[in-house]
Parts: sequence; C-alpha cells; structure tokens
Amino acid sequence: MLKIKKTVLSLGVAASLLLISQGLLPSQAQALGFGDSLGLSPFWEWKTLDTAHFSISFPKELSAEAQLTAKHLEEAHSLMTESLYWEPKHRTQVLVIDNADAANGLTSAVSRFGMILYLTPPDNFFSTAYYEDWLRLLVFHEYTHFLNMDATRGIYTWLRYGFGDLLLPNSLWPTWMLEGLAVYNETAYTRVGRGRSAYYDMVLRSAVEENVLGDPKFITLDKVNGTNPYYPGGETPYLFGYHLMNEVASHNKTTGTNILGWMSKTSSERFPYFINGNLENLTGKDWYETWNDWLEESKTRLTSDLERIKSQPLTAVTKLPGTDYSSFGATVSPDGKWLAYTQDSLHQREGLYLRNLETGFTKRIEDKILGVGHSFTPDSKTLIYSSLQKESQYTLFSELKAHDLEKNSSEWLTSRLRARDPSISPAGNQVTFTTADSSGVTLSVAKFTREGKHWKVTDVRKLFVGQKLDRVSTPKFSPDSKHIVFSLHRNGKIGEEIFEVDLAARKLSALIADQHMNRFPTYDSEGKIHFVSDLTGVDNIYRWNSAKAVPSQVTNVTTGIWMPTFAPDHSVYASVYGNDGWSLAKVELSDKAIPSAQVRVSVPPAPEPYVSPSEAAPGSASASAEAEIKDYSPWPSLLPRQWAPILLIQPNETLVGGQILGYDATDRHRYVLLGAFDSQTRKLDSLVAYSNRSFGPTFNLLSSNQTHNMFYHGNALVSYSRKFEASAEASYPILWTYSSLTPQISINAERESYFGGDGLTFNLVRKSHYIPSADFSVVYKDSESSRLGISPERGRTTFGGVRAYNDSGTKSYKGILKDTEYFDLGKHVVLSPAIKGAITSRTNRNLYTPDVFVTGRLSRILNNLPGDDFDNLYIRGYPQTTFAVKSAIIHSYDLRFPVGRIFRGWGTHPIFLENLSGFVFGETTYLPTARAAARFLPSAGAGLRLETDILIHLPLTLNLEYDKGFKNLYGGKGELIFGVNAGYIGF
Repeated sequence: MLKIKKTVLSLGVAASLLLISQGLLPSQAQALGFGDSLGLSPFWEWKTLDTAHFSISFPKELSAEAQLTAKHLEEAHSLMTESLYWEPKHRTQVLVIDNADAANGLTSAVSRFGMILYLTPPDNFFSTAYYEDWLRLLVFHEYTHFLNMDATRGIYTWLRYGFGDLLLPNSLWPTWMLEGLAVYNETAYTRVGRGRSAYYDMVLRSAVEENVLGDPKFITLDKVNGTNPYYPGGETPYLFGYHLMNEVASHNKTTGTNILGWMSKTSSERFPYFINGNLENLTGKDWYETWNDWLEESKTRLTSDLERIKSQPLTAVTKLPGTDYSSFGATVSPDGKWLAYTQDSLHQREGLYLRNLETGFTKRIEDKILGVGHSFTPDSKTLIYSSLQKESQYTLFSELKAHDLEKNSSEWLTSRLRARDPSISPAGNQVTFTTADSSGVTLSVAKFTREGKHWKVTDVRKLFVGQKLDRVSTPKFSPDSKHIVFSLHRNGKIGEEIFEVDLAARKLSALIADQHMNRFPTYDSEGKIHFVSDLTGVDNIYRWNSAKAVPSQVTNVTTGIWMPTFAPDHSVYASVYGNDGWSLAKVELSDKAIPSAQVRVSVPPAPEPYVSPSEAAPGSASASAEAEIKDYSPWPSLLPRQWAPILLIQPNETLVGGQILGYDATDRHRYVLLGAFDSQTRKLDSLVAYSNRSFGPTFNLLSSNQTHNMFYHGNALVSYSRKFEASAEASYPILWTYSSLTPQISINAERESYFGGDGLTFNLVRKSHYIPSADFSVVYKDSESSRLGISPERGRTTFGGVRAYNDSGTKSYKGILKDTEYFDLGKHVVLSPAIKGAITSRTNRNLYTPDVFVTGRLSRILNNLPGDDFDNLYIRGYPQTTFAVKSAIIHSYDLRFPVGRIFRGWGTHPIFLENLSGFVFGETTYLPTARAAARFLPSAGAGLRLETDILIHLPLTLNLEYDKGFKNLYGGKGELIFGVNAGYIGF
C-alpha cells in the first residue's frame, strides 16, 4: 500500500472507495475480482456489437440474443431518456451472459461499470416471474438504474472532471428508492411487471389481515431503509419502494408533471441523503406523509378485499410447525411416510428436508439451491431432486441428484444438462424434468434405471421446445405414467399456461390459457389435474374438469397458496403464505366449486399498461437492422474510469498527486496508478498495479516507491527512509458451490534507502541491497452464516503459506498457518476456536524482515487491529507491543452471542442499526524462543459489537471491548477499546 501519510491516505479513502477496493487491498483480498466472482470466463469467444448508445459484449453463441438485447436497449433509451431527463455521455457498457440458472441482472454507473444481463428466465415462483417479455423487462429495470444513477448536474458535472465517474449523487439513494423506481418502470413500460402481481398484493393483504402493516412487528418506513432479514427479506426494498414510487407518481394525474423524472433530475444536483426536501419541493409532501397516505389507502383497499374473500367459506389450513419463512416443493413418498421439501430459513441456508409424517421428526439432508421439484422412486427408498451447483469455474447450473434414504447418501445424476424439477413416472422407468439453454427452458424426458448401486439418467430427449426465451416449469407424471402436465410461460405473452402431453400419441394439449398466472400443475391419485391460478387476484388451487374443459376453484384463502401435492391417503399438502413467509400446510379442498367472481379482489394500484407503437398499429413498425458483430477488444473500455486528486497542505509540507483506476468490460485487465509529490522530501511516492486474468489465473504486477519512517527534531524533518518494492504474483480461485480454495504464488523484491539532513537538504546515508523473496500461500473457505447470524456459524477459514528470502546468498524461510473454526451452539451462539502460528529459519541477525513479528493493537481508530499475514500475527491484551521471535503459536476461543436484533433506522436518515452482539474470549500466546518468563502471554476479554449501515451503503461495525493481558512486564495491560471497522465496499 502506498503510505503517503495517514491524513492523505484517509483523504484517498474518502475520495475513492472503489479504487481502494480494487487496487490497494492486499492481494489475497482482491484475488477474486468481479470477473471471477461473476463467472466471466476469459476462455469464452467474446464478441461485441455497438449501437448508437450501447456497447454490448457477449459469448459468440449468444449472438442472436445480443441482437435482441440491443433492440430492447435502444427502445428503453428512446423512452426513458425522455422520462428521466438524462442521456449518458458515453456508450453504456452491457454484458449479456448465460452461465447461471438463476435469473438476475446487475447495474452500477460508478466507474461506468454498466449492466450485466443474465438470460435465464426466472423460476415461476420468483417475484420476477410476473413478466410479459423477460429480456425486455430486465432491460427496462436495469437501464432505469443506470440512467438514474449516472445523472449529474450542477457541481457534480464539474466533479466528474476531477474524479471520473465516481461522485454520482443518485447512486447514493436508499436501496428502496433505487429499486422502487426500477420496479415502477418495469411495470410502467410493460403490460405486467411486479407492480401488477398478485404476489405483492398478497404480502400486503396478509399484513393487513394480521394488523401489522405499518407496525414495527412487520414493516415501517425506517425498516424499509435498511436490511430486513425477516420475510419478505430481500424483496422488501423492491415491494415497498415500488408502492412509494407509485404513490408519488399518482401526482402526475393531478399536476400533469412527471414527478419521478423530476425527482431524479433535481436529485442529481443536490447533496445526497436529503431526500425529503427534494420530494416536498415537487409534491408538497415528504416521504413520511407519502408513506402514511399509502398506508391508509392500502389498508382501506385490502380490508375491503379481505371482506370479499371471507364472503365465502375459507379453506381449512393446518400449518406444519418449523416450516416457516420459505418452504417449497412438498412431495409425499408413495408409502405415505415421508414429506420431502426445500426450505430456506432465518437460521440456516437453503437445504433439503425430510419430515416423518407419522412422528413429525424432521431432518435436514443437505444444502440445496433452488429447485422445487422432488420425486420419490416407487419403493420410497430414493428421492430425486435438483439443485444449483458450481459445475465449473464460471458456471452455476441446475442438475439432478439422488438421495438414498437408507444409506443417507447422495449422488449427482446429471452434468451440464441444466436439468431441473424432476418427476419420476409411477412405473419408475422414466423421469421428466426441464432443461435450460440460451434459447429458454424446455421439457425433457429420459430413461431412469438402476445399474448396480447407482441410478442412471439416459437417453434424454426433448418433448417440447418453445420459442426463444419460453419457459417450461414443474412437469409432473400422471398416475398411469401416460401423461405429463406442465406450465408454460410464452415469452411475449401475458400469464402462464397449463399444457398436457399424451406420451403415446405424442400429442400436446393446451388446457388453460387465460392471461393469468396458472402454475404448479399436479395430478391427484385419480388422475385429475389440479393447479394454482391468480384468476381472482389471489393464488388458489383449481381442479380441471376434463369433460367440460373448465376449471373449478377448490380453495379460498386470504393470502396465497402454491405447489399443491397429493399424498397416498388423499391428503393435500401445499405452501401457504403467512406474515412470516411460506409454510407447509395440510389443506382441505372444497367438494363444491367456489364462485370465483364473488371472491375476486381489486386490481393492484399500478401505472397504465404500456402499449408499444407496433402493438397499437400492427405492422407499422419495421424491424431495425442488426448491428455488426466484431471480435471483442479490451482497448475501447480500458480508458480510465475514475480518478481523484490528492492534495494536503500543512505548515511544513505540501503533497500533491492523484490516482487513476481502469479495467476493461470483461475484467481481463485492471490497473491502478497513484502518485504524490512531497515538498518536504522532494520525492515522488508512487504505486503502479496491473492485473491480468486473460489466461485463467490472475497475474498481478506491482511496483511502489514510498517514503516511510520519518523522524523529526521539533518540527524539522531530520531523516527518513525510502522503500522500493516490486512483486509479481499469480492466483487462481478454485470455486465450488459453497467453498473456495485460492492458491497464490508471488516473487518479491525490496530495497531500502536511508536519508539524513538538516530539514532543508537531505543526502543519501546508505542503501541496502535488493532482498528478493518468494511466497506460496493457500486460502480455503467454507464458512457459512444465516440471516440472523452475527458471524460465520459453521465451517472454517484456513490460511497457510511459506515465504523464502535470499539475502546475499543467505536463504531464510518463514511459514505461517492460521485456522479458524465455527461451531453453532444454537440460537446463533457461536464458539470459534482458532489457532495460528509462524516459524522462521532466519540465521542472519542483521536481516530482520524474516523474523516472526507478534503485534498488539495499534493506536488507530479506523481498522485498528493488525491482520494475520507473513508480516505479523495479531495478539490481544498487549497493545503497542511487538515481539520479534523465531516462532510463535497463538490459540484462542471466542464465544459470540446475540444481544439484540434491532434492524431499525432513524426515519429516512442514512443510519441503520442491525445486530447488537457480545463476545468473550480467552487467548494464549506461546513464544518458544523467548526468555522463560515471556514464553506464555495469556489474555482474556469481552465486548460488544454493533453492526450498522451508514450513508446507505457503507457497512460499519462499532466495537467496544475490554482486553486484559496478564503479563504486565511484557506489555500486558487492561484497556477499554473503541474501534470502527469499515466493511468491504464493492460495486
């Protein structure tokens, strides 16, 4: 790190948080750049096409999809640059990829990062499943973000010349404002969108029914302003942000003014965080008044809806205990003993569960990501399901897996098939599932056989292939194994449809196509089809009457019901929504059809559906010409993306300099340049760093020349030293689904020069020779936490390495090992034992660098605790103390426990409090080569930690702890420590 001076460095941190995260963190911390973390393979054959306003890069096989994306982007640009009153000054960078079976999109205007669009359409239980055209909705949502965040006016226009694309005031909006505006636009510029969904209304209706809408037990405006671990969790800023934006937009009808566009425009020249004044200037109301107005209107509307639903008998629902938050895909074994399902909870990451229906005993089988189709073999001994897994360094695909209930073991059945949601035929010889590719999600069937101890999926064939970006979901075999029923979302069409395939006749029949969300079809034991529809504005179960070709509503719930399944005893299980999320429940179907017209609820408040010119006058709009596709080149996107001046003026010293950051669109190349001239030493401090991941591993080159160890006599500088360092390193993060292994090798050289003088002139006193060194290290991580976790709760983090020095032919070696384990003791209490140690072979007493340095707390407020690396090991209870030894072992036990769950803010102010936790620790340091009295350095302590978010997007942990070192003679003392630790800020 370039140590110009603490004050100057602090200035640099304040001015360029992204630059610090990209260029100045230790190499282990930055080993996983955004290219690796997002799976942007350097081995794909990348192509680029440029339109008038966008530069789109993509793998060659996605050329057709990229052309379609370009048309949607230009349409979004023509419409939304007018409504948001902003047009970017450069082409917007866009990546189109298809390397994950999970729908998503990412956008940032900071450093012109641009947009990343994942092609895979969302699962039909995602909130984003309410779309007409998936790619178009994704484009409008993400480009709303970019246009809004990129806007700068007034002083920010000039600051862009000084700092690059960094100080963007709208990018500091609260998340609920950013996402609320994007969801509003995805709804306003399409005929569907989440704003019109039965899902959003269901969440609010449930809160009204339980009388908690606007109550701290559920959601208040200050709770929307930060992290919400409780349901609806991560959807909170999207849902409530949308409704607040829609409430503000309703002023358009009375004023004729585009309020949301003006809010974005005026905010782009205001100081961030003062969001109430901006809105009040435009509407006469601040966000508190807007929230209260929306609450009153929503309670009135939804209370009326509840009365309408309750005008007919409600369905009896018996929830299964312990299945709250998010339990999906219930399936009963043929022998009626087991209920299998997937659950995501407050207390552990998503996993596969088995519940004994006779005893109620539930066991967690293993970790599992997505997939709601589970199916037992006819003998009930094996469960087949799907889960996302990291199949390669750059892909996260869904595959089929089998769990043997008797052996309690699992094995993967498919690889690179992108298979999901299996259903085994009752005959047991076939399995149906969906398969994905860049064209969409299709229906497949395969042979399912047992060979020895293993199940095999062979002879895969596609039964139904739709149009581009169509999505098939949750296929199910009929009891006679002759039919398969599934739902289909036709891209470009409203709603989801129910289809049935006659396998013998190879005939496809459309059963339901009414522009509603018809999903989760299944058969009862008699072969009758049941499915879920939002026909009335509420998701309920319907029974298909094949003779009359009409559905009948057979449940009437106040919230919503998904994914029904039938047990051998004719019981029905399903996921039922409540204020604490989706729980599994046993439900009673009505023998009589429920009159749907009498329980139909109001239409959710939303902007008028957008009708494109081509829809208004078919045939009037001609297709735009396709853009030219070229080989990807990193050079156009390698220009500097952000920069910042460094200026510090003191009585005896002035420092002037700057810093620059750049990277290309696919993160193959990254660079950082820093420099500052010190008027006192008349020397230039500099750092140059370059990273290249074009060949798989990340290769880093770094060179720095800096002043340090400055000594003063009074106010006069009398001596200082300069250190030149150069290094070349290579690292390659090997990624699995839940863990990573990052090996790294590096070659380093350093040289120190010492200067003395009278405060005005300085002469070189002596210069050391170059001291080369080489490192090899490995970091392994598989730790996990939970929504309510205060720290990692399971797993471990291990770091180990060796460094070799060569001083004039004298070789020395240093080894280091650190292992931290995490054990969940229940209720998020965590025991964390750790052991760390280092040893050196140093024999040259004049060369101190290879020593093992054991260091106590430093006198700093920000990040005041040293790390554990080749340079030093940190100990507690011995502040301002350093031991230089040949070996050291430090063993500790930390007990961490929650004190309070806060998750509250201060209105709309940029301060949000999350978890308050406590900890106690005991630690012993053993220095084998130290004098006898100093060999053991015991310490203990306790403290409190408060996790916060300040300034909207800056995670900050406040620490108050008391540490006591028991060897006073060797620096041990009791001290009360207050510290502030800033979390990592990415983009």
